[in-house]
Amino acid sequence: MYEIKRIDIRSAVKVGAVILLGLALICPPVIALIIGFIEEVVFSSSPDLLDIFEYLFDDDFWEFYIPFVPIATIGGLVIGATVSFVYNLLCERIGGLKIEILFQENQQNNVNNMAQTAPEKVEGEATQK
Repeated sequence: MYEIKRIDIRSAVKVGAVILLGLALICPPVIALIIGFIEEVVFSSSPDLLDIFEYLFDDDFWEFYIPFVPIATIGGLVIGATVSFVYNLLCERIGGLKIEILFQENQQNNVNNMAQTAPEKVEGEATQK
């Protein structure tokens, strides 16, 4: 059993930013297509499937989408920093997240060999219990 005692804030910031950047790039166009599909197929008396893409080429969509992407990325930075900071504070008081990692026998031998041949500090702060 291993315990995660600390999360590096810079790493969490990078991960949070990349995740929300990806979501910000993918979700709004997909939602616009879904809205266009629902409006054309469900609410239109004479559906034209090419009109589904109308929302993607609408000026209102781009006025929303262009500032949304950097704002969402900055939100990811803030969320990543906040979550890691709060986790680190709580971890000092109540202990870290305990995880169990299953290694295959060859992988465990490789980890043990690396630990024996490289006595310098290993990245991370996981401790075995």
